[in-house]
Amino acid sequence: MAKSYIEHKGYGFWMDDSFLEGVLYLLVKEFKAHPLESEWKTGLIEHWTFSYSAGFLGCVPVNLDRYFQDEDKVMFIVSILRSIVQKINTDDRYLTIEELNRNIVGGKGHTFLGINKSGFLRTAHMMIYLFEGKIKTQADSPLSYLQFKPKD
Repeated sequence: MAKSYIEHKGYGFWMDDSFLEGVLYLLVKEFKAHPLESEWKTGLIEHWTFSYSAGFLGCVPVNLDRYFQDEDKVMFIVSILRSIVQKINTDDRYLTIEELNRNIVGGKGHTFLGINKSGFLRTAHMMIYLFEGKIKTQADSPLSYLQFKPKD
C-alpha cells in the first residue's frame, strides 16, 4: 500500500493513502455541511476532492501549510477532525464502503472492500496531534508511529 507524507509547520507523518484519502473525503463532507462563507474553504474543498479522487499512488497532495496558517483555521479543522472521530466511533452508517466507492475515494478503479475503522481513526488522530504540535517527526523519521493506536 502506498504512503503519503502529511506535513504542517515542518513536522509530519507518513500514512497509507487509502486512509488519508478516506479522511480527506470525510473532511470535505464535513466542510460542505458547514456554511461556505469564505473563499479558502471553497478552494480547500476543490483541492481535497481532487486529492482523494484522482487515484494518486503516494504523494497525495494535502497542502496543510497552504490552507492552515492561522490559529482560527487550525482550531476549525481540529474541531472537524474530532467530530469525524466521534462519528466513526458511534455511527456505523457514517463511514461505509458504498459511500466511499460511490464518491470515487481512491480514484477510478479503486474499490473499498471493507472498512478498517482503526486506520481511519489513526489518520484522523494523527492529524489532530500534528495540528496541536504533538507530532515532532519528519519525513526521514523512523516509521514506528504507524503502529500508533489512538485511545478513542
